[in-house]
Amino acid sequence: MDTHADVIVVGAGLAGLSAARSLARRGFEVAVLEARDRVGGRVHSVPIDGTVVDLGGQWIGPGQERAYRLASEAGVSLTSTYTSGQTVYALDGRIRRGGHLPPLGSLSLLDAHRIQRRLERLANAATSRPTAAMQALDAVSTERWLHSVGWTRGAKAFWRLLLEAGACATAGEVSTLALAHQLKTMGGTGPLETAEQDFVVGGAGQLAQQLMVEISDCVHPGEPVERIEHGAEGVCVLTAHGKWQALAVIVAMPPALAARIAYSPILPALRDGLTQRFGQGAVVKCLCVYDHPFWREDGLSGALLDATGPITATLDGTASREGPGVLVALATGAHARSLGTEPPERRRELVLNALARAFGPAAAKPMAYRDHDWSADEWARGGYGAIAAPGVLSAFGPALAAPVGRIFWAGTETASAWRNYMEGALESGERAAKEVTSHLDAKAATLP
Repeated sequence: MDTHADVIVVGAGLAGLSAARSLARRGFEVAVLEARDRVGGRVHSVPIDGTVVDLGGQWIGPGQERAYRLASEAGVSLTSTYTSGQTVYALDGRIRRGGHLPPLGSLSLLDAHRIQRRLERLANAATSRPTAAMQALDAVSTERWLHSVGWTRGAKAFWRLLLEAGACATAGEVSTLALAHQLKTMGGTGPLETAEQDFVVGGAGQLAQQLMVEISDCVHPGEPVERIEHGAEGVCVLTAHGKWQALAVIVAMPPALAARIAYSPILPALRDGLTQRFGQGAVVKCLCVYDHPFWREDGLSGALLDATGPITATLDGTASREGPGVLVALATGAHARSLGTEPPERRRELVLNALARAFGPAAAKPMAYRDHDWSADEWARGGYGAIAAPGVLSAFGPALAAPVGRIFWAGTETASAWRNYMEGALESGERAAKEVTSHLDAKAATLP
């Protein structure tokens, strides 16, 4: 049976829901097809022992205006991430405490500031235009770039770890141009310190539910899209359960997942080449719930940066003074891939042992524990976003968000603001909705 809509949106993550709501507000009839049995995509809030935690996207910070506005619309409470106290660092195998910078020698601290200034210049100079300078940046991995500009082992280790935690990949896997673009969409390196300033009490899933308020009847879970047929007159989207006809389609999925849909006619070589090379980062997010945030009593903020693994970074995810304490632990890149090969009980053991090394024996005894390997998630296959290896952006980057006929692309990977964050997902959905509106308005204007 054929079902009709003006626009089909594939994917009910924040990007897809944002696009659908924007189109519905413009008067379009929209259908959102979602493979999962839930909405939110890589935002996923679940209760653990009576405490709601986020297995996926969680934090928002200054400059992320859409996310804050959506939280205000939803009427949810925000709490500031606890940052009082010292950060735990393990850059060289030793556990040490420090402030927002690790306890390095004077020369290493000077070098760390130098590297930050160089990163700022990279972000300011980054452009999507295929200039010789951009091609040169794209030919070099972040690891090689750090090695060439850094003076000291300590400063390079600190920035390597910080950047790898954000990319969910090793520094050798990410091109310097991709790093520069990421920082540019954030407004430079300064926001790295405040990007996780706040989170939603009761879970970021409430943001997805707020987007659903106006379009709940348009969202169809359990409808994985298998094929998209597109032509001059419209599109036909096929799922295991039926066929949908529309004037246009927005594919709001990571590029690697979008590539698993069959297209007829096939996508242009540039777009297809991009999806073959623009894979997902790796992250395992682990939530540990304790009867109280014991680390605060020891003068610690709950933040950890650890190069030895299996945990890369932690933050305090405690929602209130009266409630239980929550440590949010992230394994990224190579650490995540290794941790993902372990059976659940062994994975739990490794994570808790790492936390105990950093925060003391109490960290090994949570009231509740849960983790989620996003690389093993069928409809995500990684996180927080896609990563570009050296050479990918300069050759295939122009195809990332460029429409193909009546097919449009959304997703945090395509964002021009806060790429790979929830804010980026919201921005990309709004941008794709505007593109579809302009396209359909132009088509309508040519009708007799």
